Amino acid sequence: MIVIKYFTFFVILYLNINVINSEIDQDISLGLKSIFEGIGFSPSCVSKTLSICEQKEATKSLLHNAEQDVLKMLNETRNKNLEHKRPKNCKEIQNIGDTESGIKKIYPYRCCIEKSVNVFCDQETDGGGWTVIQYRYDFAKRENFYRRWTEYKLGFGNLEREFWLGLDNIHALVSDSLMELRVDLEDYEGNIRYAKYSYFHISDESNKFSVDFGDYTGDSGDGLRSHLGIKFSTHDQDNDEASNENCAGRYKGGWWYRQCHESNLNGLPHKGNHSSFADGINWHPFRGYHNSLRKSKLNIRPSFS
Repeated sequence: MIVIKYFTFFVILYLNINVINSEIDQDISLGLKSIFEGIGFSPSCVSKTLSICEQKEATKSLLHNAEQDVLKMLNETRNKNLEHKRPKNCKEIQNIGDTESGIKKIYPYRCCIEKSVNVFCDQETDGGGWTVIQYRYDFAKRENFYRRWTEYKLGFGNLEREFWLGLDNIHALVSDSLMELRVDLEDYEGNIRYAKYSYFHISDESNKFSVDFGDYTGDSGDGLRSHLGIKFSTHDQDNDEASNENCAGRYKGGWWYRQCHESNLNGLPHKGNHSSFADGINWHPFRGYHNSLRKSKLNIRPSFS
């Protein structure tokens, strides 16, 4: 209907110009002809309408601006259609019938809907629909998580093994929908725990990806509460609130360190008990500061869907 209204507008505009001294500008005429034929109007209909119209020099800019408005409208319509067809997270993938866990392609960026991100979708845990943003496990070959700021910003690792999805990607995901967070943990004795937060959000890089989250439920203990509102830190970009030390450098990870942490899920992959203090994959309420976990998995999905 919008397209038809625009077409009618152009017809009326052409017929009321009252021109007798100049021929129709060929570039604009051909441009309009291409647009309306592309929309679906028949060539004969368009040609017949344009053939009875004339214009003055003074109206060329008006027609050009109107033509640009139509092009903009068509582009916006196309983008909305693309956005509708392209899933922004793993829950949307589940909703369209893909219930298999594994690597999928999503489109979480508002700025550029054609920008895709490969993610791992967990369609089994707690009803599925989870986009995994971090995974640690005791594979034979471990991923190095003691990384620089740029690497944490962009992401690293292998989606089929250990990885960090990237702060930019995580921010894009949580900016599009209200998200909840689930933290899955397992120690080297086979004890399994989880923590769930009703809301999860991180800011953009200009605010150092500071973290916000809601109410806790679960059986692991709340290992994030003391990190609320804290900026992300790495050893080469110290944004913590400790005045006399670099928490990321001391505890060998990238995380939302305050002074310094109750959880350190990007720490060193010690196997269980370790003598060093709090530099492992630690979740203090679960196994304290001297026991590094075998598994850590951070997952997000829309709170309402």
